[in-house]
Amino acid sequence: MSMKHIGSAITMSGKGQPSLASTSPTENGALMPLSLEKKTKAVARMLQVNDPNQVDKSLISSLESLTGYPVIENSRVLYKSHGIDIDIRGYSIKVDDEDVCDKAIEAVQSSLVPMPVDDIKKQLIVLSTLVVKPSGEGAADMSVRINSISNQLMEFPADIVNKAIQNVSQETTFWPAYAEFYKHIGWKVRRRLKLLEALTAKKLAFLQQKQ
Repeated sequence: MSMKHIGSAITMSGKGQPSLASTSPTENGALMPLSLEKKTKAVARMLQVNDPNQVDKSLISSLESLTGYPVIENSRVLYKSHGIDIDIRGYSIKVDDEDVCDKAIEAVQSSLVPMPVDDIKKQLIVLSTLVVKPSGEGAADMSVRINSISNQLMEFPADIVNKAIQNVSQETTFWPAYAEFYKHIGWKVRRRLKLLEALTAKKLAFLQQKQ
């Protein structure tokens, strides 16, 4: 059984828990929640692409098209034992209009929508059939492990989690710890969070001008 099958075993439901970045409005109204319909469509798009790097490229292109200005990344390359990491420090984004800023924020929020937790569990159940499970553990123990990891993974974008599970399946022989998933997630989600941070600052500036 290939992990392509795992990645394709997704059925979007309305039960997915929202990530903080994609739905929680700030007290000052800089962020507004995405509708269920928009979240559902966002997840479907990300999983169809199934490539976080391509999702990021498309997102940057969309932001530049919306604003009419290039998005400038402030980053550095870190050389580590496992390879190269890109340390994203922030972004410089020029926005002339508040409505455009709102559209740009929504585009980034859409890239942060998580996979429904039930669908993450389905993928982990399939993964459990491909690896060696801990000795002496029964179905109840494995269920606890799957629920625990699913509750952690549901905080991150759907495409990044989907790819992380695929990567882990190809790298591990034994049931993986959460850290083995997260090493494929943290540095990838940072770019989108930094984009949201930069645009939120722009939105706050527009709101302050009205006061």
